[in-house]
Amino acid sequence: MLENILIPASFVSMVLIVWFKTNAFVEYAELLGLSKITFAEDFKEKKKADMMLEFPMYLVINKNCFISRLLSCPICFGFWLSLIFAYPFEPILIPGVYLISLTSFYLFNKITQ
Repeated sequence: MLENILIPASFVSMVLIVWFKTNAFVEYAELLGLSKITFAEDFKEKKKADMMLEFPMYLVINKNCFISRLLSCPICFGFWLSLIFAYPFEPILIPGVYLISLTSFYLFNKITQ
């Protein structure tokens, strides 16, 4: 039972860390030639002016809509990721996956500051 919670929670945490703590999305979008569709090109220009700007916050500032607000909130995005990753195992595990993944994400943030 514990591995049924830890496996999806690990994936959710990994996605949250990559999305919120790295520029991997922007780099891969550029590598695959999707920088115009994903706004990565515009983000890189804006990042030159504000080095602290991260892609999720850029989305809220420049493309403010429900989806960009959802993608810029670790709690909201983590919830939907938990639904996606935990549902194939057992829907009853969703709360455990959600809480463990958020806890590990915020612990990672605390450790890396």
